[in-house]
Amino acid sequence: MRKPLLLTVVLSTAIIGCGPGPGTTPGGSLTPAQHTARLALITDNAKLNDLELAHLCPAAYPADVLNDLKKYGYDRQKITVKRFTSVQLTQALAARCGKPVPLDQPAAKKPAVKQPASKTK
Repeated sequence: MRKPLLLTVVLSTAIIGCGPGPGTTPGGSLTPAQHTARLALITDNAKLNDLELAHLCPAAYPADVLNDLKKYGYDRQKITVKRFTSVQLTQALAARCGKPVPLDQPAAKKPAVKQPASKTK
């Protein structure tokens, strides 16, 4: 008798916890239309790799992804497209992706940390 009751409570809690909205996203909350537009952008551009998508839609990725490619495993990916099409840029605007990062812009390098000079006698 207790197991069906416990199962019912667990299932109802799980269902209640699943709200109707898309939830929080990088770059702020999205309206349902923007969420749908972002999904369409990603599915319509399935040939783009994650590095290229991060350039096209920076708000869909962590803020430091283009500055620390190795941390996210994108250091082995290559840019294969020369530029984004007007359709892709329009989709990115509708999906609230932020300003696309130019493909030819290299990832920012972290400045080298200078070690204090050692005193020699």
